Amino acid sequence: MSTAVIGATGRVGGEIVRGVLGRGDAVTALVRDPGKARRAFGEPGGLHIRPTRLDDPRDLTAALDGIRTVFIAMGSTGIEGVLQRIAINAAAGISSIEQVTRLSVLNTSADSLGINQRAHDSIDQFAASTAVPYSTIRPAIFSASLLAAAPEVRASHTWTGLAGSGRMALIDHRDAAEAGLRVLTDPALWGAHHDLTGPVPCRGRRRSSCCRPNSASPSPSGSRPSGSSSTASPAPGYRRGRLSCSSRASGRSWPKPNDLDRLGIQDTRRGG
Repeated sequence: MSTAVIGATGRVGGEIVRGVLGRGDAVTALVRDPGKARRAFGEPGGLHIRPTRLDDPRDLTAALDGIRTVFIAMGSTGIEGVLQRIAINAAAGISSIEQVTRLSVLNTSADSLGINQRAHDSIDQFAASTAVPYSTIRPAIFSASLLAAAPEVRASHTWTGLAGSGRMALIDHRDAAEAGLRVLTDPALWGAHHDLTGPVPCRGRRRSSCCRPNSASPSPSGSRPSGSSSTASPAPGYRRGRLSCSSRASGRSWPKPNDLDRLGIQDTRRGG
């Protein structure tokens, strides 16, 4: 039996595929565009690229037959939110599947101001209704998302987000994927929601400084890593976990949170 990844060609999904292969385990990438997947991964041993209609429960069921663990990394709203529910429902009916781990977002709740937070909470509630064996990772905003918005931020001097004037500990998507792989492959971490943050909470002005031309990486604010800060309630039937994950974005050395040690995640911190 092996792992299946849905959303395998995205940032986090792609890192999960590479991480599973790096462990010497087999992985099946369920994709809509097999050519894109081959360009991303090549054809390494242990990787099966399977064209899959994610809107077809019968095709999904056939693709997931014999799979032990599933990782889902997709959007939470619109058609992708619907496809996530179809995948979760299909996984719930397959006896070989021992765990579905899903990429979510920090601070999910039904009454959140954020549409993604509300949508992810709704998917969690749906998963609980299916009784699928289930866990999530809930990262803070990816540093890559801020960098992708750099032209807009530079032009408008505005970064729109739920943090407002408060502090937000951005996280590198590779760190989130590393934590996701740890959850996916360790049964002791199954059945829980795991909150992930970067090591240093920064205010909006400091976050946006990395978008200015010829600027250095934001300097630390002096705050020690605070770890997980989510106040969202776990979905019914699942316990709350706690993962703290350091960010590679600053290229600086920070004290490891105890949870990072507990998970055995190597703190390599690539710059930029």
